Amino acid sequence: TGMGIRLDGGTAYTGGVITRYYDSLLTKVTAWAPTPEKAIARMDRALREFRIRGVSTNIAFVENLLKHPVFLSNDYTTTFIDETPE
Repeated sequence: TGMGIRLDGGTAYTGGVITRYYDSLLTKVTAWAPTPEKAIARMDRALREFRIRGVSTNIAFVENLLKHPVFLSNDYTTTFIDETPE
């Protein structure tokens, strides 16, 4: 964690065993900053430094989302992910 970064733990813990069929929140990371641009930069760094081993995550998906021009323009709706397959 760092300035403006918050981690909320799910049910995962160091040494815990999670099967490949597990589908729940391991941990949630959120970012805060005075501007959206700074919050995005903080989240980008936090995700690049984040380490979860042994299970698949959506970190790469979120990293790509943070770089998408429509997301960066703040001109999107709740259907953005459904309508933007790339």
